Amino acid sequence: MPLLVAVSTFGATNGATFVAGRQTFAAAREGSFPEFLAVVHNRWKTPIASLIFQSLIAIFYLIPSDIGTLLDIFSFAAWIFYGLCFVGLIVLRFREPHLERPYKVFIFIPVLMILASLYLVIAPFFDDPYSSLYVSAGIIGGIPVYFLFIYERTSPGFFHTVSSVITRYTLIVCASSLPASDSDEEIFK
Repeated sequence: MPLLVAVSTFGATNGATFVAGRQTFAAAREGSFPEFLAVVHNRWKTPIASLIFQSLIAIFYLIPSDIGTLLDIFSFAAWIFYGLCFVGLIVLRFREPHLERPYKVFIFIPVLMILASLYLVIAPFFDDPYSSLYVSAGIIGGIPVYFLFIYERTSPGFFHTVSSVITRYTLIVCASSLPASDSDEEIFK
């Protein structure tokens, strides 16, 4: 049984590594993250800068404590956003009832998941309030950072110059290029 748990853990870690780097890459390509995170390695066709960025974030989260703390921090933050996704699903169900949906679930499933995510977000405040506040401050602190440095209408002009320089160096150091196409099939073939 321990061997199966280890295999499952490595499989989940492998999947999370692949997904996290590509989510960051896609967000950068859409303009939600800095452009230097949207580069693709020339030979391996992987989003190398995004993978390095995700690794640095993981190392940063490991500084205060150990892997258990990292798992607690990740699950706390993830369930905040899972809950918001379920709330969005219910809001869209009532605001846009005639919108075409690829699949539909019974309304009690998102409600049940909202209750589960509320529990999984509120309970850590009683168990370990400092870590919960640490993560909450990081998430809330990301809002002004987004508006100052990413959002086009409010970001200062010098940031685009700095971002271009960082992107240029990232292209050289990572032996990569910016994808010319918006199609994932063309980028990663």
